[in-house]
Amino acid sequence: MKTLLATLFGCCAWTASAQTVVDSLLIDGSYRTYRVHTPPGFNTAEHLPLVFNLHGLTSTGEQQELYSEMNAVADVERFVVVYPDGVNNSWNLGLGAVDEYSFFTGMMDLLEITHNIDPDRIYSCGMSQGGFMSFVLA
Repeated sequence: MKTLLATLFGCCAWTASAQTVVDSLLIDGSYRTYRVHTPPGFNTAEHLPLVFNLHGLTSTGEQQELYSEMNAVADVERFVVVYPDGVNNSWNLGLGAVDEYSFFTGMMDLLEITHNIDPDRIYSCGMSQGGFMSFVLA
């Protein structure tokens, strides 16, 4: 909330130590959750890249965060990493009714406001079905 207020009202930049927070978006009447990790000394005045790191089938964003150990890379290389949760631990690769497009664009739009991410440097990677979802996003 501090970051959002500082961004919206043009206050001085907000800094923090490395942290991961859980957030959610309302998509088609259901809340979709995701984890956002920011590097140490993160400052909303920075214009950092965003990396989506997607879990595999039957897994979660939290498990992907632990398994991939990407937070350490994000801390050194200075990017924001997001670990979203698929519905029922799965991603809709284009055959189901879950609106992944709205979920991902919603996260990107919100993170542009709250974290000042660079919209020209948004990337995605994943394990197993998360890799396939990254391909669909591309």
